[in-house]
This record gives sequence, C-alpha cells and structure tokens, in this order.
Amino acid sequence: MDRFLTLDEAAEILGVDYKTVYRLVRSGALPAGKIGRVYRIKRADLDAYFESTKTQLAQGAPTPLKGLRCCVTGKRIVSELDIGGYCSETGGPICADAWAAGHRAASATSHKQTTRIKGEAT
Repeated sequence: MDRFLTLDEAAEILGVDYKTVYRLVRSGALPAGKIGRVYRIKRADLDAYFESTKTQLAQGAPTPLKGLRCCVTGKRIVSELDIGGYCSETGGPICADAWAAGHRAASATSHKQTTRIKGEAT
C-alpha cells in the first residue's frame, strides 16, 4: 500500500516551505488528493515529481555563448544576461551597458569593427 504524506511532510522531504508544496499541488504540478480539508500526496508521486525536475534542469542547462560580441562596443558577450537588446540596423546583440546608455543601432565604424572581431578565432 502506498504511503500518503501531508503537505508538511512533503515539504520537509523536499527541503522547501509548506507554501511551496501547496502551490505545486494547487497548480497541478504535484498530484494530490484532498480528504475533507487536508491534502495527501502519495510518496511515489512526490518521488516522480522530484525526478522530473532533475530531468528538466539537465535539459534546460544553459549553453555558453561563443564568439558573440556587442555590435556597438565590441565587448564579449558571455551570457544572455549581458545582452541588453538587439541592433535595429544589423540585428546583432548590444551589450546591456551600451543599451542602458541609449544605443539602439551600431554606427558604421563599430559595425565594421564587430565584423572583423567575429572573424577572429575564439
């Protein structure tokens, strides 16, 4: 027979707050039954949920950006977080610093420089 857990027990097993487990149950991400006013979770369902999150994390792992440079400054872009926006002329990435400074398009000089940098080995 399956063992049933309370939300508190499930939270303790996962190492999270009670409210986190409650939100998972309410959203349907974690299957649970309700008896009266009390939710119960099968231990097997809790284990299956945990295993599914491990798979999602592995599949969603970011891949490093290689060879990307800001089309305004030529600065290397190493993360999606470094991109502030994209050039209205070339579609190339603009680093967050240049974007915050109001640059929305690369000048002809900086675009030529970026093209040359892209040809270099990284």
